[in-house]
Amino acid sequence: MNVRDAYITTNQVQSLAMDELRDDGDHDLSLGDRFDLWRDGFQSQAATLYDFEEHGRDAYLDDYRRYVRTKRINGRWSLALDNKLLFHRLLEPFDEHRPELYGVVRDGRFHHVSDGRTGDGVPADTVPAPDAEVSPTRFGRRDDGHPGDAELTGVDDRNAGAVVYDHLRREGNLVLKWTNGGGGNNVLLCQRMDDGVRIDGETVTREAFERRVDALSDYLVTELVGMDTYAYHLYPDSPNTIRALSMYDAQAGEPFLATAVHRIGTDASAPVDNWSAGGLSASIDLDTGELSPAARAPKFGWEGRREVHPDTEEQIAGVTVPGWDDIREELLAMADELSYVPYIAWDIVVDAPGEFAVIEANNYTDVDLLQVHEPLLTDERVRRFYETHDVL
Repeated sequence: MNVRDAYITTNQVQSLAMDELRDDGDHDLSLGDRFDLWRDGFQSQAATLYDFEEHGRDAYLDDYRRYVRTKRINGRWSLALDNKLLFHRLLEPFDEHRPELYGVVRDGRFHHVSDGRTGDGVPADTVPAPDAEVSPTRFGRRDDGHPGDAELTGVDDRNAGAVVYDHLRREGNLVLKWTNGGGGNNVLLCQRMDDGVRIDGETVTREAFERRVDALSDYLVTELVGMDTYAYHLYPDSPNTIRALSMYDAQAGEPFLATAVHRIGTDASAPVDNWSAGGLSASIDLDTGELSPAARAPKFGWEGRREVHPDTEEQIAGVTVPGWDDIREELLAMADELSYVPYIAWDIVVDAPGEFAVIEANNYTDVDLLQVHEPLLTDERVRRFYETHDVL
């Protein structure tokens, strides 16, 4: 093991241990039972999440391998997934699947970023007046976007907060997210309101919003991609995203989807849909796009699966992602283009039947929200992939 791998291993083992300590779920396990799980690489929640009795432990990718070994699969290309701006650049051949990127906030200044699109970087004099009518829709895309007269580059003369507010005033909704990291951490969902700005469900004044933005560093400012109708009906107060895990099969010379789940927000997780915050996970049939009954992390008081949403009472099981065939094939085309990054967990928002935007990509995805439905290692292609990359 080289120095870099030893460093990664040490850090990831610490992360694994800290996650276990933070797990406040009641798994009804004795200390001996917990040690037994730890010995096989599993966290305590695995006893509740996974069906070991039916499948056996060997069918599941354990937490140690997920934390420590899958992180190494992409090698130095992992940086391209961890850095959201760099990954945005890598997706340039698939521009129709990229959210519009307005710029980067760093140390209180706004850096305009060329997105390669007409109308990027709209000058200040094209921004509507404060009382101009806008049509912000929570987690929805505006249809009356401003085309812009020129593309700006470089550092704006104004404070970052003022520039970002101008974009928000024009677009109605924005996302600010840290350039590094994943898991829904350090993401601000912003909406223009008549009495100020709503940030993650909390309304603040314009001045407070600008001060908060001025204090940020290394944050991307992007559009907030709207959901298609089916996802909005499932739960309207969070962007309900799909996580699809692609693997590149070097032997076959092509990528494949190992699994995909639909994340769905709840009153506990809103305004995000994260599993770790109390969101739901429904498996997607890779052939048909049909959703399974939904599962939830044990610490939020669920066991088993539910066919309807606990808050909206909307049907989940049996709902089909519209245009799934096109979505699946386009994801595979993107994974093929990025064959040098063999392990990608795509987070996408379906914004129209068969159409989607890539919100971000993950270097070493959580597997609990995936394997809660079916173990990964029962698929021989998946097992071979992990063996090829020294995970198993």
